[in-house]
Amino acid sequence: GNYPNPFGEQTSIEFEIATFGDVQIQIYDDIGNQIQTLNCQNCRAGKNTVVWNCLDKNNNRIQSGVYFYEVHFGKELQTKKMIIVR
Repeated sequence: GNYPNPFGEQTSIEFEIATFGDVQIQIYDDIGNQIQTLNCQNCRAGKNTVVWNCLDKNNNRIQSGVYFYEVHFGKELQTKKMIIVR
């Protein structure tokens, strides 16, 4: 999951993978618009963490609300919910 949650300025997204590889994290707003993509290239097997600074793909600060993120690794997909409070 991510921590802290809820959060205001940034959050750490933690995930675990079985083997070495590339991971993509896609962040969506509550109506399904993709607002940001984070990449972890050459991630090691085991636990990894990516920090998100609450900026969209145009480097604009996003508003308070409910957001979702998907962690993509090979054919695996995990979806989680997070809350931004300002």
